[in-house]
Amino acid sequence: MKTILIAGGNCGIGRQAARDLLADGHRVVLMGRDQRKGEAALASFGNQADRASFVAANLSTHAGVRDAARRMLDQQDGIDALVHSTGVLTLQESRTADGLHPFFAVNYLSRYHLTQLLLPVLRQAERPVVVMMTAAIPPTDDTDFARFPEFTAFDFGRDRKAVQLGNHHYAAHLTDTEPGLAAAVVNAGAAKTDIMRIAPGT
Repeated sequence: MKTILIAGGNCGIGRQAARDLLADGHRVVLMGRDQRKGEAALASFGNQADRASFVAANLSTHAGVRDAARRMLDQQDGIDALVHSTGVLTLQESRTADGLHPFFAVNYLSRYHLTQLLLPVLRQAERPVVVMMTAAIPPTDDTDFARFPEFTAFDFGRDRKAVQLGNHHYAAHLTDTEPGLAAAVVNAGAAKTDIMRIAPGT
């Protein structure tokens, strides 16, 4: 039985991944901002909920990520895999408490930050795995990394590629620098989940 942390696992694709992993006999820890969604996700697992737990966390800020990692390290004896399904989709110019655009802060930076903080416990796993879910994008696409990471002012059509490609670069970095750790970026395909709540026509 593996212990798998799913950041963003309280809804959408992350929750479905949790359901599938539970069906395979594993233990899952869901992490998300909304306590009610987390409790609803646990309730939806039925008699498999005894192998699932939820940690409320705000992964859009540095402080929130540090707090989430600290609680995970305090509460879990080990973590075998980390799945990042967190994501926001906003076309507006807004900023987090750290002065970063939410699309960058959640869809890339929180993944890097949380993984780095949990690497000490991941390294203790027999075969540690880190998976990052993101939209499909050809890694060879032209991208303006000169605007990374401030993105002033954020333009979704222009800047999303750098954020999404950041996941690919980080996965490659983990593979190169962490012996025995498998890292991957996955496109789960189009799905109507909460991330699309502000998109036109959904």
